[in-house]
Amino acid sequence: MPQSRSRAASMGEDSSSSFIPAAVFSMYPLGPSGIPLIPCLECGDEVAEWKSRKHHGKIFFKCVKYNESLGEKKCPFFRWMEECKQEVAKKVKKDLKAAVREPSHGCGRNKGSQQDL
Repeated sequence: MPQSRSRAASMGEDSSSSFIPAAVFSMYPLGPSGIPLIPCLECGDEVAEWKSRKHHGKIFFKCVKYNESLGEKKCPFFRWMEECKQEVAKKVKKDLKAAVREPSHGCGRNKGSQQDL
């Protein structure tokens, strides 16, 4: 899994560990920087990764509905990579905890069954 570790390292979290479990990679697609592209925190639509021309290639993320003029039915989600990493880490952690709590389907015995295996 060296690939997972290098992608996880690119997350650059401030926590003591920046390792991201492989389950994350099946939950969300990865952007070119290796950061998972979670759904927009404002509207739930897709988020895309971009490189700024004005800021010497600085990476940012924005909702596909984002528009600088913020007209009607537009989404305001725009984050520079540093800020987005923190939000992605929180979202992924929350989603992983929820996934662990969900009961597995088709594994183990049905509680209502009196039949011995």
